[in-house]
Amino acid sequence: MRSALSEYGYLSAKLKTRTSTLLDDDIILKLARARTVQEAFISLRGTAYEDLERVYAATGDLKAVEAELFAREAGAYSELLPRLEGPTRAFIAALARRPELDAVKDALRLWFDSHVRGRHIGDRTGYRFAGRVVDRLDFDAIVNAASPAELALAFRGSAYGSIVAKHAQDTARLASLYALESALDAFYFSNLESSLAGLRPADRRLARRFVAFDADIQNLNSLVRSRLAAGPAADQLKRQLIAFPGAVKTDALENALASDKPLDRASAMFHGSIRGLEAFWARADSRGRLGGLERFVRQAKTDEARALKGKNPFSIGVILSYLELRCDELRRLRSALNAAHYGLPEDRARSVI
Repeated sequence: MRSALSEYGYLSAKLKTRTSTLLDDDIILKLARARTVQEAFISLRGTAYEDLERVYAATGDLKAVEAELFAREAGAYSELLPRLEGPTRAFIAALARRPELDAVKDALRLWFDSHVRGRHIGDRTGYRFAGRVVDRLDFDAIVNAASPAELALAFRGSAYGSIVAKHAQDTARLASLYALESALDAFYFSNLESSLAGLRPADRRLARRFVAFDADIQNLNSLVRSRLAAGPAADQLKRQLIAFPGAVKTDALENALASDKPLDRASAMFHGSIRGLEAFWARADSRGRLGGLERFVRQAKTDEARALKGKNPFSIGVILSYLELRCDELRRLRSALNAAHYGLPEDRARSVI
């Protein structure tokens, strides 16, 4: 195994430079105050995102800008892989499957709408991702597959081949993507857990902590959706909960769902680990609490990434910090542009950025 210095030395310097280009708080504040998309773009002039204004001007469509932002998120992962080796590369490749899976799900939904529901998708296909993150996937073949068998064939040779082959027929027969998407999510976390084993102990602890945050966020999403569902749909969402070392136990989440006070039970699981949650919980209404709980967990992950910037530069933390901060910036930018597009007042815009 290479030494930590030889493995992370070059990347540490490179990623430190890239992290220094992150948007500062003043620009984020200007974005929150923007009343139109054009005004938001003015705030981005002189930054690494100033070219987004040209993308928007060429199409007049915010979806084109969102597609560009997603491509940059995927690129943040894929561009690192050629510079990594061994267990570290295996783990970052497993982590990179998150944006890859987002692109896969988008393509599957287009296929589903077109070939199962019989809907027109021509106005949506121009915005889908067509690049490469980890696997080489033919997204045109996925979207245009004429049958479940052709759909499975389009994934052959990829990490998702056996999963799609198993679920493709039932997806069409039952007219539901739920089982297939759930299986893809389960694969993502299982693959991440397996990839942790080869890391150095200190790197493994850091990496597991970051993945546990993602598992909590995923499970809270299921919790929110289950509260809006009923009967079999709610039961399906409960079965979707991800068990991952370091994340809140899934049986505790299920007990919270069954409780007559699910919001309070869910909050109790996170108290003490996320600063400021108690104060928020006391003043927010029930709907705001549940949505806010996920936001607090996501913020806790970002705060940890910021804290890692000033710590050991010769560990996997330098990569995890960069990826989280860059992707958080892209999420905030996407939210800010949408807030401006829909004319949200500044206080609402700040709450979503």
